[in-house]
Amino acid sequence: MKKEACFLLGTLIKVHGYQGHIQLKLRPDYPDNVDELESIFIEIDGILVPFFLTSIMPHSDDVYLLGIEGIDSREEAIYFISSRVYIHSGEGFKTPDIQNPSRLLHFSVINETEEMMGKITGFQDIPGNPIFIVKRSGTEFMIPYHPDLILSIDLKKMLVKMRIPQGLADGF
Repeated sequence: MKKEACFLLGTLIKVHGYQGHIQLKLRPDYPDNVDELESIFIEIDGILVPFFLTSIMPHSDDVYLLGIEGIDSREEAIYFISSRVYIHSGEGFKTPDIQNPSRLLHFSVINETEEMMGKITGFQDIPGNPIFIVKRSGTEFMIPYHPDLILSIDLKKMLVKMRIPQGLADGF
C-alpha cells in the first residue's frame, strides 16, 4: 500500500498489559469512527504492512487500545512502539466532525481565494460565539467558528478552507 493512498491515523506509543495490546495515540484530526476499524497499516522500515485488529477500544480522549492479530505478548508488541499507523483513505471514514472544532487544532487555514491565513492554535467555546485562535507571522487573531463557514477539510494536508468575514484578518 502506498502512503499517498492512506491517512496517517497516529503513532503506537506504548504496550498495555502482557497480552500484546498496544496504545495508539491519534492525531488531532482523527476520523470519528475509529472504533469501527478492522485493519490498519503499520509503517515498518518505510513500508506499510497490513494488520487485522482483534480488538479496538477507547482508552482516553485520543488514545485507543489495539489488539492486533499475531501480536500476543508484551515482547512482540514492544517491536512496534513508535511506529506510525495508517488507514486506507478510501475506507469511507468520515472527516473530522466539524461540530467538534477542537479536532481541527494545528490545521492550517486558507480563505476562499486560497490565501494562507495561519494555523489554528486554539479554540474557545464562548457560548453563542465560539472562535478559533489563528496564528500568523507571530500574531494571533480570532476567527468565528461556525460549520457554515468551513468550505472544506483536507486531512492529508491538515488544511481547512474557510469563508472568512471581510476585514477580519486585515493587517495581519
